[in-house]
Amino acid sequence: IRLNHETEFVTGISGEMTGGSITSLTFHTNLRAYEAFHLKINRGEKARPSEKIEFHSGILDRSEFESFFGFADEDHLLTINFYVRHIFSDVKTIKMENE
Repeated sequence: IRLNHETEFVTGISGEMTGGSITSLTFHTNLRAYEAFHLKINRGEKARPSEKIEFHSGILDRSEFESFFGFADEDHLLTINFYVRHIFSDVKTIKMENE
C-alpha cells in the first residue's frame, strides 16, 4: 500500500476475525480504504460466521500515527496494533515557511 505522503494519512484499521485469526485487514486513510488482504475460509455450513471488528484509532483527534506492529504464527495473522503519538494543544506541529 502506497500513500501520497503529502496529503494522505492513516486514520484507522478494520478487519474480520474467524476462529481467532484475522482473515481480512483494511487500512483507512483520510482519502480512501485500502484492503490489504481478505481470506475466504470455508469451515462448513455449521461454522460461525466471521465477526467483524473495527478499530478506531483516534488519529484525527490531536494524534499522529506512528507505526503498526503485530503477531503471526506460521499460518495466521493473530494480532495487529498501532502506535499513535498525542499532540498537545500548546505544541505547534507544522512550522510555516514564513515564520
